Amino acid sequence: MIIVRGDALTFVVLVLAVFRMTRMLIVDDGPFDVFRKMREAVGIVNGGGLTVITRRWIWSGLLSCHWCLSVWVAFPAALLWQGISPGALAAWLALAGASSVIEEVVRRLRGE
Repeated sequence: MIIVRGDALTFVVLVLAVFRMTRMLIVDDGPFDVFRKMREAVGIVNGGGLTVITRRWIWSGLLSCHWCLSVWVAFPAALLWQGISPGALAAWLALAGASSVIEEVVRRLRGE
């Protein structure tokens, strides 16, 4: 049996952190437009609710897909929470999955 250490509050806080960090990297401009410039450097242009990928490579794919990027943002969060243990794998997938569910709810509420 895989045992995930921690409580529900820790899980919720980490899910929200993974969601926020992922959304910040994909959607927000950030202070001094740092995230927008980063996306543009890898060939992603966001505007008017539309994302255009001008260059196709691994970074442009990751920085344009919440489902994809949340997996990698959740990885260090799961390790910090669970350490290197069998529970870390379950925590990793749970954090990424819950973050993606929140993203889908937000998109549907916005009518996207």
